[in-house]
Amino acid sequence: MMHNRVLKSALGLALLAALSSSAFAGVSAGATLTSDYVFRGTSQTNEGFAFQPSVTYEHESGFFASAWGSNVTFLLDQGGRQLVEDDGVEVNLTLGFDYAVNEKFSVMAWVMQYIYPSSDSVIKDYTEFHLGGTVGWFTLGFDFSNEFYGSEDTGTYLSAGLDIPLPNEFGLVAGVGRQSFDQFTQGNNNNDQAYTDFKLGVKRSWQGFDFALMYHDTNGSEVAPTFIATQDLADQRFVFSVARSFTFGE
Repeated sequence: MMHNRVLKSALGLALLAALSSSAFAGVSAGATLTSDYVFRGTSQTNEGFAFQPSVTYEHESGFFASAWGSNVTFLLDQGGRQLVEDDGVEVNLTLGFDYAVNEKFSVMAWVMQYIYPSSDSVIKDYTEFHLGGTVGWFTLGFDFSNEFYGSEDTGTYLSAGLDIPLPNEFGLVAGVGRQSFDQFTQGNNNNDQAYTDFKLGVKRSWQGFDFALMYHDTNGSEVAPTFIATQDLADQRFVFSVARSFTFGE
Protein backbone atom coordinates (compact mmCIF):
# COMPACT_ATOMS: atom_id res chain seq x y z
CA MET A 1 0.00 0.00 0.00
CA MET A 2 1.53 3.29 -1.18
CA HIS A 3 0.27 5.39 1.72
CA ASN A 4 1.77 2.85 4.14
CA ARG A 5 5.23 3.32 2.61
CA VAL A 6 4.86 7.10 2.67
CA LEU A 7 3.70 7.07 6.29
CA LYS A 8 6.51 4.76 7.38
CA SER A 9 9.05 7.03 5.71
CA ALA A 10 7.55 10.12 7.34
CA LEU A 11 7.46 8.50 10.76
CA GLY A 12 11.03 7.31 10.43
CA LEU A 13 12.33 10.69 9.30
CA ALA A 14 10.46 12.50 12.06
CA LEU A 15 11.84 10.09 14.64
CA LEU A 16 15.41 10.55 13.39
CA ALA A 17 15.00 14.32 13.40
CA ALA A 18 13.63 14.23 16.94
CA LEU A 19 16.43 12.02 18.19
CA SER A 20 19.10 14.23 16.59
CA SER A 21 17.80 17.47 18.10
CA SER A 22 19.30 19.17 21.15
CA ALA A 23 22.01 16.51 21.59
CA PHE A 24 19.51 13.81 22.60
CA ALA A 25 17.76 15.99 25.19
CA GLY A 26 14.51 14.29 26.17
CA VAL A 27 15.54 10.94 24.74
CA SER A 28 15.04 7.73 26.68
CA ALA A 29 15.66 4.11 25.81
CA GLY A 30 14.67 0.87 27.43
CA ALA A 31 14.09 -2.83 27.05
CA THR A 32 11.60 -5.35 28.40
CA LEU A 33 11.94 -9.10 28.80
CA THR A 34 8.53 -10.75 29.09
CA SER A 35 7.36 -14.34 29.38
CA ASP A 36 4.74 -13.72 26.67
CA TYR A 37 3.94 -10.84 24.32
CA VAL A 38 0.20 -10.33 24.86
CA PHE A 39 -1.57 -7.85 22.59
CA ARG A 40 -5.17 -7.12 23.55
CA GLY A 41 -5.49 -10.44 25.30
CA THR A 42 -3.87 -12.57 22.60
CA SER A 43 -0.36 -14.03 22.56
CA GLN A 44 1.79 -12.77 19.70
CA THR A 45 4.68 -15.15 20.45
CA ASN A 46 2.86 -18.50 20.60
CA GLU A 47 3.12 -18.28 24.41
CA GLY A 48 6.87 -17.77 24.24
CA PHE A 49 9.29 -15.18 25.61
CA ALA A 50 9.78 -11.79 23.99
CA PHE A 51 12.53 -9.18 24.08
CA GLN A 52 11.27 -5.65 23.44
CA PRO A 53 13.68 -2.71 23.05
CA SER A 54 12.45 0.86 22.60
CA VAL A 55 13.61 4.45 22.17
CA THR A 56 11.48 7.55 22.80
CA TYR A 57 11.88 11.28 22.29
CA GLU A 58 9.68 13.61 24.36
CA HIS A 59 9.52 17.38 23.87
CA GLU A 60 8.34 19.77 26.56
CA SER A 61 5.49 20.81 24.26
CA GLY A 62 3.97 17.34 24.55
CA PHE A 63 5.15 16.04 21.18
CA PHE A 64 6.74 12.60 21.24
CA ALA A 65 8.14 10.05 18.82
CA SER A 66 9.04 6.45 19.55
CA ALA A 67 10.27 3.23 18.03
CA TRP A 68 9.51 -0.11 19.67
CA GLY A 69 10.25 -3.66 18.63
CA SER A 70 9.56 -7.24 19.60
CA ASN A 71 10.05 -10.74 18.33
CA VAL A 72 6.76 -12.39 17.27
CA THR A 73 5.65 -15.92 16.41
CA PHE A 74 2.45 -16.43 14.46
CA LEU A 75 0.94 -19.71 13.30
CA LEU A 76 0.23 -20.47 9.66
CA ASP A 77 -2.34 -23.03 8.56
CA GLN A 78 -0.72 -25.14 5.83
CA GLY A 79 -3.92 -27.09 5.21
CA GLY A 80 -5.48 -29.96 7.06
CA ARG A 81 -5.01 -28.06 10.33
CA GLN A 82 -1.24 -28.44 9.99
CA LEU A 83 0.22 -25.47 11.83
CA VAL A 84 3.64 -24.01 11.11
CA GLU A 85 5.33 -21.37 13.24
CA ASP A 86 6.17 -18.11 11.51
CA ASP A 87 8.90 -16.35 13.48
CA GLY A 88 9.44 -12.69 12.80
CA VAL A 89 9.80 -9.19 14.15
CA GLU A 90 7.28 -6.45 14.87
CA VAL A 91 8.33 -2.79 14.81
CA ASN A 92 6.03 0.03 15.94
CA LEU A 93 6.76 3.64 14.92
CA THR A 94 4.71 6.26 16.72
CA LEU A 95 4.24 10.03 16.45
CA GLY A 96 1.95 11.72 18.93
CA PHE A 97 1.05 14.48 21.32
CA ASP A 98 0.44 14.20 25.06
CA TYR A 99 -0.88 17.40 26.62
CA ALA A 100 -1.29 17.87 30.36
CA VAL A 101 -4.26 20.16 30.99
CA ASN A 102 -3.47 20.16 34.70
CA GLU A 103 -1.86 17.85 37.27
CA LYS A 104 -4.70 15.32 37.09
CA PHE A 105 -6.01 15.54 33.53
CA SER A 106 -4.22 14.96 30.22
CA VAL A 107 -5.24 14.21 26.64
CA MET A 108 -3.28 12.35 24.01
CA ALA A 109 -3.38 11.48 20.32
CA TRP A 110 -1.01 9.50 18.16
CA VAL A 111 -0.58 7.59 14.93
CA MET A 112 1.19 4.24 15.03
CA GLN A 113 2.59 2.22 12.16
CA TYR A 114 2.81 -1.54 12.75
CA ILE A 115 5.58 -3.07 10.64
CA TYR A 116 6.33 -6.79 10.17
CA PRO A 117 9.52 -6.78 8.08
CA SER A 118 10.21 -10.52 8.27
CA SER A 119 6.80 -12.11 8.63
CA ASP A 120 5.32 -14.39 5.96
CA SER A 121 1.94 -14.62 7.68
CA VAL A 122 -1.35 -13.05 6.69
CA ILE A 123 -0.62 -10.18 9.07
CA LYS A 124 0.74 -7.24 7.10
CA ASP A 125 1.84 -3.70 7.90
CA TYR A 126 -0.95 -1.37 8.96
CA THR A 127 -1.65 2.01 10.54
CA GLU A 128 -3.69 2.76 13.65
CA PHE A 129 -4.87 6.06 15.15
CA HIS A 130 -5.39 6.66 18.87
CA LEU A 131 -7.30 9.21 20.95
CA GLY A 132 -7.32 9.07 24.73
CA GLY A 133 -7.26 10.82 28.05
CA THR A 134 -6.17 10.32 31.63
CA VAL A 135 -7.90 11.57 34.77
CA GLY A 136 -5.93 10.73 37.89
CA TRP A 137 -5.57 6.94 37.99
CA PHE A 138 -8.09 6.34 35.18
CA THR A 139 -7.31 6.14 31.44
CA LEU A 140 -9.73 5.88 28.51
CA GLY A 141 -8.65 5.23 24.92
CA PHE A 142 -10.03 4.64 21.43
CA ASP A 143 -8.04 3.15 18.53
CA PHE A 144 -9.08 2.97 14.89
CA SER A 145 -7.65 1.35 11.77
CA ASN A 146 -9.23 1.00 8.35
CA GLU A 147 -6.70 -1.69 7.40
CA PHE A 148 -6.76 -3.82 10.54
CA TYR A 149 -3.85 -6.30 10.60
CA GLY A 150 -3.04 -5.28 7.04
CA SER A 151 -6.43 -6.32 5.67
CA GLU A 152 -9.04 -4.23 3.88
CA ASP A 153 -11.26 -4.27 6.95
CA THR A 154 -11.88 -1.89 9.82
CA GLY A 155 -10.89 -2.47 13.43
CA THR A 156 -11.69 -0.42 16.53
CA TYR A 157 -10.53 -0.84 20.10
CA LEU A 158 -12.12 0.87 23.10
CA SER A 159 -10.18 0.54 26.33
CA ALA A 160 -10.26 1.66 29.96
CA GLY A 161 -7.58 1.21 32.58
CA LEU A 162 -6.56 1.90 36.14
CA ASP A 163 -3.04 2.45 37.49
CA ILE A 164 -3.28 2.77 41.28
CA PRO A 165 -0.24 3.36 43.51
CA LEU A 166 0.00 1.06 46.54
CA PRO A 167 2.18 1.16 49.68
CA ASN A 168 5.84 0.10 49.53
CA GLU A 169 6.23 1.24 45.92
CA PHE A 170 3.80 -1.34 44.55
CA GLY A 171 1.16 -0.53 41.98
CA LEU A 172 -2.13 -2.12 40.94
CA VAL A 173 -2.87 -2.28 37.20
CA ALA A 174 -6.25 -3.19 35.71
CA GLY A 175 -7.72 -2.86 32.25
CA VAL A 176 -10.53 -3.89 29.96
CA GLY A 177 -10.82 -3.49 26.21
CA ARG A 178 -13.33 -4.20 23.46
CA GLN A 179 -11.86 -5.15 20.09
CA SER A 180 -14.23 -5.04 17.12
CA PHE A 181 -13.27 -5.98 13.58
CA ASP A 182 -14.85 -6.98 10.30
CA GLN A 183 -15.19 -10.71 9.74
CA PHE A 184 -12.17 -11.64 7.66
CA THR A 185 -10.46 -14.43 9.60
CA GLN A 186 -12.89 -17.18 8.64
CA GLY A 187 -14.72 -15.80 5.62
CA ASN A 188 -17.84 -17.84 6.32
CA ASN A 189 -20.26 -15.00 6.95
CA ASN A 190 -20.59 -11.24 6.73
CA ASN A 191 -21.05 -10.59 10.45
CA ASP A 192 -18.69 -8.33 12.33
CA GLN A 193 -16.72 -9.89 15.17
CA ALA A 194 -15.82 -8.57 18.60
CA TYR A 195 -14.32 -9.76 21.83
CA THR A 196 -13.38 -8.33 25.22
CA ASP A 197 -10.03 -8.70 26.94
CA PHE A 198 -9.23 -8.21 30.61
CA LYS A 199 -6.05 -7.76 32.59
CA LEU A 200 -5.17 -7.40 36.26
CA GLY A 201 -1.78 -7.29 37.90
CA VAL A 202 0.74 -5.79 40.25
CA LYS A 203 3.98 -3.97 39.53
CA ARG A 204 6.94 -2.70 41.48
CA SER A 205 10.13 -0.79 40.75
CA TRP A 206 13.31 -1.97 42.45
CA GLN A 207 16.97 -1.07 41.92
CA GLY A 208 16.14 0.66 38.65
CA PHE A 209 14.16 -2.26 37.25
CA ASP A 210 10.38 -2.41 36.74
CA PHE A 211 8.78 -5.76 37.56
CA ALA A 212 5.20 -6.75 36.69
CA LEU A 213 3.02 -9.82 37.08
CA MET A 214 -0.16 -9.68 34.98
CA TYR A 215 -3.18 -11.91 34.49
CA HIS A 216 -4.78 -11.79 31.01
CA ASP A 217 -8.00 -13.30 29.69
CA THR A 218 -10.59 -12.79 26.95
CA ASN A 219 -14.20 -13.79 26.43
CA GLY A 220 -13.71 -14.49 22.74
CA SER A 221 -10.96 -17.03 22.16
CA GLU A 222 -12.76 -18.29 19.06
CA VAL A 223 -12.72 -14.92 17.31
CA ALA A 224 -9.59 -13.24 18.66
CA PRO A 225 -7.71 -12.27 15.51
CA THR A 226 -4.41 -14.08 15.95
CA PHE A 227 -5.47 -15.92 12.80
CA ILE A 228 -6.14 -19.49 11.84
CA ALA A 229 -6.62 -22.15 14.48
CA THR A 230 -4.93 -20.27 17.32
CA GLN A 231 -7.88 -19.92 19.67
CA ASP A 232 -5.95 -21.17 22.70
CA LEU A 233 -3.61 -18.17 22.40
CA ALA A 234 -6.45 -15.96 23.64
CA ASP A 235 -7.05 -18.03 26.79
CA GLN A 236 -6.26 -16.97 30.33
CA ARG A 237 -2.57 -16.62 31.20
CA PHE A 238 -0.12 -15.09 33.66
CA VAL A 239 2.70 -12.99 32.27
CA PHE A 240 5.83 -11.88 34.11
CA SER A 241 8.02 -9.06 32.81
CA VAL A 242 11.07 -7.05 33.85
CA ALA A 243 12.01 -3.74 32.24
CA ARG A 244 14.79 -1.19 32.47
CA SER A 245 14.87 2.32 31.01
CA PHE A 246 17.43 5.13 30.75
CA THR A 247 17.05 8.85 30.11
CA PHE A 248 19.85 10.53 28.17
CA GLY A 249 18.89 14.17 28.67
CA GLU A 250 16.27 16.61 29.81
